[in-house]
Amino acid sequence: MDRMAEAEQEYLIALDLEPSEVTWSAMAQLYRVQGRRTQAIAAFEQAAQLSARPERILVNLAYTYLEDGRAQEALQTFDEAVREAPSPAASLDTNNSFLVGIARGRAAAWRVLGDLGRAVSFQEEATRLAPAIPDLWLELADLYSLQGRNTDAQRARMTAEAISKNQ
Repeated sequence: MDRMAEAEQEYLIALDLEPSEVTWSAMAQLYRVQGRRTQAIAAFEQAAQLSARPERILVNLAYTYLEDGRAQEALQTFDEAVREAPSPAASLDTNNSFLVGIARGRAAAWRVLGDLGRAVSFQEEATRLAPAIPDLWLELADLYSLQGRNTDAQRARMTAEAISKNQ
């Protein structure tokens, strides 16, 4: 209902009564939507500390670091998320969203850091894990273009277009 201030107050009351990873994560998402990245980072950190399975919270934290321009911290947090996952197979769901999120986030972080080779490598991994997501192919096309690989970029764009038409 777009009543952010009231939602924040309710979350603060809930956290005073019983801090939990769910409430901290919800608070973090609220802050993130509002562009309050410093508060979102702190809330995600609290949620991760309280969680028995913090890997997905850590992925959200890493993306928040990226949004805040802190690519190196994002990479470290993606690595931590992978370490915290019980095993790669246990972290997979039907669409590989955990591993896709890691690969996509690493690609974005390496792009920010100026290492296009690593960025392309991770984005290619994301497309291998989830080949039916057109946005992944478009992001790969952009990276190829930045590398001057125009033929590869065009092929990736055509793949994205074909996927979109079939959905």
